[in-house]
Amino acid sequence: MKNKKASTGVILAITLVIVILVSLTILIIFLYNKGVFDEKEKEIQTIPLFINAIDEETGEEISVYHRIEYKEEGERKILSEHKLEKGWSEIRSPVLTGLFTIVSWSNEYYLVKGYKEHTQGELDNNKSATSPEMQKIGNISITHSGTIAGTKDILTINITSRHWYYKPKLCFAWTTGFLDVELKNNIKTCEEGAWKNQTFNKETEKYEDILDNIYVCGEDYFEKCKYVRGNQCSPENEEIIPTRYLGRVDSCTYAGESIYNSTRGIEIMVTSQEKTYLDEIKIYVMDMDRRWDEAEKRYLWKSEYMGENIGNEIDAEYLIKYGD
Repeated sequence: MKNKKASTGVILAITLVIVILVSLTILIIFLYNKGVFDEKEKEIQTIPLFINAIDEETGEEISVYHRIEYKEEGERKILSEHKLEKGWSEIRSPVLTGLFTIVSWSNEYYLVKGYKEHTQGELDNNKSATSPEMQKIGNISITHSGTIAGTKDILTINITSRHWYYKPKLCFAWTTGFLDVELKNNIKTCEEGAWKNQTFNKETEKYEDILDNIYVCGEDYFEKCKYVRGNQCSPENEEIIPTRYLGRVDSCTYAGESIYNSTRGIEIMVTSQEKTYLDEIKIYVMDMDRRWDEAEKRYLWKSEYMGENIGNEIDAEYLIKYGD
């Protein structure tokens, strides 16, 4: 009889333990789904920031998107993103011991990055102000000089821009009479000074090394170079063909300096064989703009973003026929 009672007690104890464990499991799942265990984001103190974007050339007030970014333990954080109408608008800006970033862009203006640190006077008055100067995306016209007569010919592609046309890129498609079309001098010139293998982190005010053979021109234009001499880079890799031109062109190349209310001549070398009056070269010209690259963890110059054409949304096309 005693053995039977003892056996019954053990079974009840085991059952009770199982019920408690199941209840605890259900409670933990419930609390997890309610976000009780989520790490609370640190609240950032903010003050009002009055912002008014203007056209760099005309001073006209314009409507653009703005994004406020800052760094926390080296990680990029986004405080807010807004589309603001013309004139002064009030948003919030972070109170930090250092710089934060104001990113501004629209379909008609290139992306502009500005860095700001609140002055003691702004903190005392609990308000701040800034006025980003936006650079209008331009349209271009194209002509050329030189003729295709032999097996190696040099042509000059003349690109004229009204307003800004940032970092032009050329793609070439040719018929069977041609073997290759490339820049005569495939050297990429940094228009902002020397190529550097270090970047200056404005938030930490320190220089940071880049990977081997990777160099930066200015702030956000990176290139892999076989060698660098001052502001000249001999590129190690061929230019990537934009997704929208895959299967449509034979090659692409970055043409170098941006064009602003002027004409720039770009020399190309055309290599050919036996040609007929049907042979031709089609040239597509596009600009680039900056976008955040999550894989690289930085802003990069691109001719398209997530499959969409950015900068000037319409690429220019130019046709050169044999004999022109």
